[in-house]
Amino acid sequence: MTTVPRFTLWIYRLAAFFTATTVSLGSVVCATRSGFDCRSWPGCYDDRFAPGPNDIPAILEANPALEMVHRVIAMSTGGVLILAALASLTLVTAGRLVRVLPWVAAFAAGGSALFGRAAVLGIGITRWGSAADILCALIAMTATLVAAVALGRGGGVRWQATPVAKPATWAFGLLSVLYLAGLFAAGYRSFTRCLSWPILWLASDDDLGLQIARSILAVAVIGAIVVTVRATRGTTLRLHGLVVAALTVAVLALGVVYRFTDADGGLRGIAFSLASVALLWTLALLAARAGLTQSRPDPDDSPAEADALTAA
Repeated sequence: MTTVPRFTLWIYRLAAFFTATTVSLGSVVCATRSGFDCRSWPGCYDDRFAPGPNDIPAILEANPALEMVHRVIAMSTGGVLILAALASLTLVTAGRLVRVLPWVAAFAAGGSALFGRAAVLGIGITRWGSAADILCALIAMTATLVAAVALGRGGGVRWQATPVAKPATWAFGLLSVLYLAGLFAAGYRSFTRCLSWPILWLASDDDLGLQIARSILAVAVIGAIVVTVRATRGTTLRLHGLVVAALTVAVLALGVVYRFTDADGGLRGIAFSLASVALLWTLALLAARAGLTQSRPDPDDSPAEADALTAA
């Protein structure tokens, strides 16, 4: 197996962590509607960059300080992604995935930042622009995750549609579409615009037709997840499959609780949004772990190691 520089692997994993954290914090901002009170850039206030004590009414209420934390982490993520992209230039003998994906993530994060800034400043941004913002963020999160998994396996890998990877990829793709469609179905300031499931229509002014379509899509997502979890039985990925199952149950349960308790953001909204992000991330990780295999044995490996890599 090709030796991977430990520092480079550490940078890749750090990039994956930061992008996942940024998307998660974005879901918290959405759940608490904190972004609506932050109408300047890069700070939330015209006369200062950081929030003061009087700007924090309550930790779980609409709070521009939460949006500021999100922005600081997002800006830090951009720096880490650029560092990972530059580090990929040193992997001259590695596979294409680990050399290209960091650059994909860096450009996607840049696109997300541009669309997000336009949304905050009201520069002609539409729902399509908001969807592009979220899509770019999800691309960056997925690209960094796959790159980190691939590099951890030596770099010379390719993706195969294994019995676990194929349904996991379908579940991840359908779930991403479900989340993005929520932006178009959401009414004014509706929680549906967050990364959410269509649990009994989360707002009365949501688009009825699109919510019905999302409900049908949600059933397809659950079906793909069931197939994925069943496929992990008898494999080393069984525990991972059980985590996916548990997160799916948690998301659905939290969605029902949120709806029937008439919650409006707060702790239940935060829990629902974070669980939704965690489910998407865990599906992406499962698809990567199940599908990324060594493309060819390294000539420096022993015959026994080469046979083991090929079998994997």
